[in-house]
Amino acid sequence: MNPFFTVYIPFHTYGYAIKAKDALRSLDAQSFTSFETILIANGTSFPSWMSEGDVYKSTGVFGRKIIGGEYHTLGAAANAAIALAKGNWIVRLDADDYLESNALWHFVNTIEQHSDKPIIGVQGHWDEDNPDKVMGAGLAIQTSLLQEVCGYNEEEPINDGESIVRKISNEVFGTATSKWGLVRTEKPIYNYERHEGSMSCPS
Repeated sequence: MNPFFTVYIPFHTYGYAIKAKDALRSLDAQSFTSFETILIANGTSFPSWMSEGDVYKSTGVFGRKIIGGEYHTLGAAANAAIALAKGNWIVRLDADDYLESNALWHFVNTIEQHSDKPIIGVQGHWDEDNPDKVMGAGLAIQTSLLQEVCGYNEEEPINDGESIVRKISNEVFGTATSKWGLVRTEKPIYNYERHEGSMSCPS
């Protein structure tokens, strides 16, 4: 039996040692536990507190994988996670963000509500000032679709979600519209830290 979700966290250089504790705690607190966690060093080292005891388990019932390595872009880190993912859906949680405690349950509920039609992804976060923007973080995507299109473009310096949704729309479903197959959770369930170094924004 596979987990319903793979949640992967790409660690980056900006403030992760402090902020990542909130990200991991938010996974520990999830009411829906059919998920695995993949932590990706993404060209940096993990903070020392991650090896101290078992306070930050953040595993779900399917355990945790840790990947080290030099991934030159966020897309490369994402593809490393996709290669190992066992979940039917995959969600990116940036190390400086966190999920509401019922976030994964809301994803499942939204997926079930739209089971009568194909879905590429479920948005758990959106920008009220720019509602048409597809955010990469907090976006649940079917793992099989990501694998079918060979994942993300590793040469893109950022990943805002728009390009991968467009790629899946075009290559799998034969339509170039980037919004095809996207639905949203009933309310935002992903807490996004907006700052200059955010992974979804140019540095």
